[in-house]
Amino acid sequence: EVQGALGLIHGGDEIVQALCRIHGNIGNESSISFILKQLQKVEDKKSQAAAEKGLLTLCRRLGDANAYLPALKNTFAISKTEAKPSLLKAVALAGTQEALDMEIAAWTNETDAVKEAALRTLADWPNASALPTLRDIAATAEKPLLQVLAFRGCVRLIPMQNKKNAEKADDMSALLALAKRVDERKLAVGAMGNLTDAKAMAYLRDYLQNDELKGEAASAIVNLSEKLRGGECVAPLRAAMALLNDKQKERAQACLALISENIGKIMRWQVSPAYRVDGKNYQELQDMVFAPEKADEAANVKWKAANAD
Repeated sequence: EVQGALGLIHGGDEIVQALCRIHGNIGNESSISFILKQLQKVEDKKSQAAAEKGLLTLCRRLGDANAYLPALKNTFAISKTEAKPSLLKAVALAGTQEALDMEIAAWTNETDAVKEAALRTLADWPNASALPTLRDIAATAEKPLLQVLAFRGCVRLIPMQNKKNAEKADDMSALLALAKRVDERKLAVGAMGNLTDAKAMAYLRDYLQNDELKGEAASAIVNLSEKLRGGECVAPLRAAMALLNDKQKERAQACLALISENIGKIMRWQVSPAYRVDGKNYQELQDMVFAPEKADEAANVKWKAANAD
């Protein structure tokens, strides 16, 4: 109804831009065709930008990839180069294997501008499924910009893997070998400070011996110690102290004091989900055996880390 009313007004491009916003904010599946049509009008950059924004808003609202991915796929095949980066952004919202295959195909077969757009969407992928592709690009890309984009995408996605933090720390350490610039190596070392495991701390302590990375490693040791809060943090914190600024030193000293105060206590817990059974009260539930207490099921429980004070 709004579109019909606006169609009676002579407003040209401004009306098209308004319609793209409206379709994005309140439209349904039938709105996709209108927005995709406007996206192809590459001669009008403002309308194209409005169409991209409307498309992304609509796809997020629809949620179900099946509601928009087929239309995006068909349109991408016939689109002009200028419209393809916008389509790739919308495709990435799906996060599915089909969407990932589209992005990889664009990286492999398209023009340089579209390849870069595909790589940027892969680096911002909503899950870790894009990590193997990004790792390959980081290892083989000849252009520095592409190598940097892929490397930074790897740093972002490694923590998102369904792995233990110790394995993620191994992956992050291995990634450092692919970095061509010190800025990327520092980024990876800093990210290791968020991997709550003693393995990450061991790597960070080694990086204190690297002149390029020791400052970043010292800062990451403080971050990680505030999460681990165990005896394995004491030696790295003391080794890092000379490299810290005043504020970081205060945090490090507070962490050392907390560790000293709580020696012998359990500071890091793994907490299972809650378990309920209809008709059973709390006392009866205490006597029932649930998955965390069963040898063949405990490994599949979704444990959550919890620190104690």
